[in-house]
Amino acid sequence: MKNPKVSVKVDTNEFIWDKNEGLFTFDGAPALLFWDSAIELFIKTIEEVLGSDVSITVLEATGFRIGHLVSNYYQDRFDIREVIEQYKDIYRNTNKVKDFL
Repeated sequence: MKNPKVSVKVDTNEFIWDKNEGLFTFDGAPALLFWDSAIELFIKTIEEVLGSDVSITVLEATGFRIGHLVSNYYQDRFDIREVIEQYKDIYRNTNKVKDFL
């Protein structure tokens, strides 16, 4: 039987697709994979349904909650310099990263 887990490493980061469980993980945490256009469509739908003012509030609250979730994930694992160094090849806005380091 073939390995039910497909793993790809990008430097120190690991993406795993577990075919048996139907689970995609990013550095050990369950994750979702989206097309850019799907996220764009989702945000446009929120704006269309809720209107401009309410959608801004929803997106701001969502951004805050996502930031809180991500910071909790990394809080006891790495310091901020380690996180930036670890992800600089995945998230290519390296000018800001270089300025910070």
